[in-house]
Amino acid sequence: MEQSANTIKLLLKELGRRLFRPFPSFTFWSFLIRGIVIFGGLAIWIECLKCLVADHPSSEGIRLALLTYYPAVGCVAGQQIAIYEESRNYLREFGNNSSIAFMGFCAISFYLQRKYPVSILTFSIFLSFCAIGLAWIAVGLDKPFNEPNPEVAVGGNIDAPLAGDDGGFEL
Repeated sequence: MEQSANTIKLLLKELGRRLFRPFPSFTFWSFLIRGIVIFGGLAIWIECLKCLVADHPSSEGIRLALLTYYPAVGCVAGQQIAIYEESRNYLREFGNNSSIAFMGFCAISFYLQRKYPVSILTFSIFLSFCAIGLAWIAVGLDKPFNEPNPEVAVGGNIDAPLAGDDGGFEL
């Protein structure tokens, strides 16, 4: 009889690897801060600025911006994990379930925001951080962030003569 793998343990190990591997990459940090937080959250920053300069500030615009930000970032990150993963079903299911969870939280939050505006605002901020974390996990191992160490030697002595001959080839 064949024994099944403990996929929860495998999932946690993979999530940990994806969480810690991009830490030393400047390109990754630049992408995360500029691409996801600043440009991705542009509507949030505009609403915060509007709230600062308004005579009668309201959190409704910020709440709406957050309620559209975290599902967009979280669902895309979840789908990226699910689509890019070809062989590990547990990782694909994690991505799909993450997307469904963000969409579900968004629907529930939209429904409850009139009754509990401060709680939904706080919950949306928390879910925005969760979505950024999922995006971190989704893109952390991508090829552009796998930067080689420039201090590692690659190749031989550049002053040494080349081995072999030209085989009589002339230009």
